[in-house]
Amino acid sequence: MYLDVAVKTIEMNIRSLCMMLDVVRKEQLNKVAADDWLPMQDHFAECVPGLPIHEGSSVKSCLEYLKTLYKGLKDALEHYKSANEKDLILEPDVIQIVDMLWGYIGHGFPDNYVACARECYEAYKKLPPDPTEEKNDENQLKWARQVMTAFEPIIKKHDVNLDFEGEWTLNEGYLMEWLRRKYDEMK
Repeated sequence: MYLDVAVKTIEMNIRSLCMMLDVVRKEQLNKVAADDWLPMQDHFAECVPGLPIHEGSSVKSCLEYLKTLYKGLKDALEHYKSANEKDLILEPDVIQIVDMLWGYIGHGFPDNYVACARECYEAYKKLPPDPTEEKNDENQLKWARQVMTAFEPIIKKHDVNLDFEGEWTLNEGYLMEWLRRKYDEMK
């Protein structure tokens, strides 16, 4: 084999590997999007640098891409393992609430966050939307605010770092979007 052929083979294989692994990332992204797992969805969306890899990408770009993608996929796997170690696998809503309260994945599921998430989930289940009200954005927002008001003392009780005073936070945004989707499922 000639050196130019060997180099070309390596380049083609690295590009192919990147493109194949990006398909895996996109499948994982679609899976968590279907489950409304917003922090994990953001994680998979953000675990690649810059532009997607294509047939003409440089080896340097491919190696940067692989490095970032590997870290992102490994972080997601470790997060799943942490949830499993805390026996949360059968409680996907609790996992999602912990992640929303924390603001991202990779936190190891601190006990106070898990307890808070479980209690918030129970509070959410006790506050279904009023079935006599028309399904619309205004009623959805009213209901979500009612649920968030129920979450506030629970969050404070468990010493979870989420401040309801002042600026809107990513954590609140996650919770409000999660509640919007739950409302749509229930109504």
